[in-house]
Amino acid sequence: MDVLWFGDLVVESGFGRIGNEVCKRLILRGHQVVGIGMQYTGYPHALGFHIWPTNVPDLWALCTEVINSIRFGPSGKRPDVVVCCQDFPYSVSLFRDCRIDWENIKQIIITPIDGEPVFDEWIEIAKFVNATMVISQFGIEALRKRGVHAYHCPPGVNSAQFYPPTLEQKAYVRGKAGIAPDAFIIGMAAMNQGRKNVPATMEAFKEFALDKPNAKLYLDMDKISPAGWKLTKLGPNDSRGLQQEIGLRDDQVIYRQDMLEKGLVELRERYWLMDVHGVLAYREGFGIPLIEGMACGIPSFALDWCSGTEIMEGVRGILIARQPEMRYGTWGNAMDADPVVPDLVAKLNELYHNATYRAFLGEQGKNWATQRTWDKAADAVEAVLKDVVNGSQGYITELMARSTSNA
Repeated sequence: MDVLWFGDLVVESGFGRIGNEVCKRLILRGHQVVGIGMQYTGYPHALGFHIWPTNVPDLWALCTEVINSIRFGPSGKRPDVVVCCQDFPYSVSLFRDCRIDWENIKQIIITPIDGEPVFDEWIEIAKFVNATMVISQFGIEALRKRGVHAYHCPPGVNSAQFYPPTLEQKAYVRGKAGIAPDAFIIGMAAMNQGRKNVPATMEAFKEFALDKPNAKLYLDMDKISPAGWKLTKLGPNDSRGLQQEIGLRDDQVIYRQDMLEKGLVELRERYWLMDVHGVLAYREGFGIPLIEGMACGIPSFALDWCSGTEIMEGVRGILIARQPEMRYGTWGNAMDADPVVPDLVAKLNELYHNATYRAFLGEQGKNWATQRTWDKAADAVEAVLKDVVNGSQGYITELMARSTSNA
């Protein structure tokens, strides 16, 4: 098949991980792929296919021009299918608002569902395209409630990149970071977005650390973001940040910039710093950092809402209770949830005082996360691509049967 992939490419965002890993495998399986790379500015890459950068004044004019003009092979054939791997508003603009004749080009959406109810406009575009894939079982059910059938694109983890450290490796990265061997580090690896509940994470850590001088909070994210939080003051003459407002000392909080300056440029090494890892969010489409941390053998926690439930359920990790009262959020009025902070504090205390329990959870989480491979994600996407292009359900039925027999 001839595929045009629109979304984050080359960059290592969550969407970028999906696009990079799936497209590489589609090419290895004999398909032709070209891309329009969100956030990509044109620097060299090793993905093995052509990607148009998007550092242009008008993104949608670029998409319209590329999709209308791109031709595959000596016959000059248009793409069989255009895949939009991004949040729903991008799919709306690409498939509804761009001046493109879609009569002979199939359309597929790959997207997260960050909460419910799902915005009406997104339901309309999901019904317009040929197929919709979402990255969580929560999202599949949320769309089903609105009359939309969606397929699952299960995010994977690269076990060659993310794996547990040896004692020597853990000691090495802590030494390089200038962190004491006996420090107890609670980590949060995420983009600095307003959707990420950094305030509750800091508040819970403050309470947890009252009687633990060796406790530290590591935030693997930017210190400031126009779409997120100002986490700390950026200089001696700067105003206060979230850290200062909540009352955490400078010696209690470590930021990604600090670790990059120490030479810890590999994300894997920064996971290795942590004793516990968790990402609280008001809504969460999936949370790839959670399964990456779990693949590194780190006991992990998430809010019992959206995809957090399916990632941590059973004995794979820790589910943090959510407040019964919920609020309308800014993402199509999807409901935002807050954690029960005392529940998080109590569970952090349990992990702190019980090394055996930490090791058990780390092992259980690792065993589950490492079964989530990018090959399986590519299998799912390829099956939907084939059935959309060929107008049948045969490949998807075969894939489901194969998955059941391997369970």
